[in-house]
Amino acid sequence: MILRVVQQYIALLSEFFTLSDMAASSSNRNTSDGLPAFLPPGSDSLTTSHYLVKLLAEMTDCVNEVVAMEVSPEATTGLHTLLETARWKFEEALCEVWLRGGCHHNPGLSIVSHRFLNRRSHLFPSRNLGTKPRQ
Repeated sequence: MILRVVQQYIALLSEFFTLSDMAASSSNRNTSDGLPAFLPPGSDSLTTSHYLVKLLAEMTDCVNEVVAMEVSPEATTGLHTLLETARWKFEEALCEVWLRGGCHHNPGLSIVSHRFLNRRSHLFPSRNLGTKPRQ
């Protein structure tokens, strides 16, 4: 019973994130911008990386909890394969968003990035190493 639940969990996640070969062969891209279907339209690389890391952390926690219950060797192998495949798929999706250059087309994000870099330069001045910080 538990093994079937784990297999169903793997199947649902694989279908949603198009992780399996069968799902990858079907249409897994948005027609509007060519990104994977699980990413919202207009995604930028900063937001995508943030949420993909959070998703992967949640999946890892869930897999670790189920593996700790020692359900069966098949379930453990399937869950580890799911995680490895998800990592590769998320990395591929992030690279596609990065290459598409979503950050460069969003002026609000450019302003935020510029402000962050300015604040960062004040917090970590490269020229004034060994001197007192500015007040």
